[in-house]
Amino acid sequence: MPAVRYFVFCVLILCLVAAVPSVIAQITSGTITGLVTDDSGSAVAGASVTVTFTQTGATRTATTSAEGTFSFQELSPACTTFTVSKQGFKKVEQRGVEAHVSDLTNVTIKMPVGGIVETVEVEASAVQVETQSGEVETSLPARK
Repeated sequence: MPAVRYFVFCVLILCLVAAVPSVIAQITSGTITGLVTDDSGSAVAGASVTVTFTQTGATRTATTSAEGTFSFQELSPACTTFTVSKQGFKKVEQRGVEAHVSDLTNVTIKMPVGGIVETVEVEASAVQVETQSGEVETSLPARK
């Protein structure tokens, strides 16, 4: 009889040890990945992507890869807003993207081309005016 009790005890311990990794491996966050493209569908590399958590206002920022992709891992479950910007494109805001526990959410964001902003700097020198006397002088070319 003691051998049976010992066997049952060992089986019970083995079941508990086998269950521990699944309890430890509980995932409490989600991942949102995405692709940023222009109007023609080409990837936009180097764009700044900011995710803002609607309830808390907390933000995280990433930059798109050469393929136009980005990824935010280990996000708390929440409703978020994505803001994407890059010089030469209009700023885009996409609201209502939700991060779910143990889930992968994919987002595609299209960036319309924006107007090119140019700065023209003009520098002029002051006109030299005679301020010492009130004389007016006019020079006319001689006629031949």
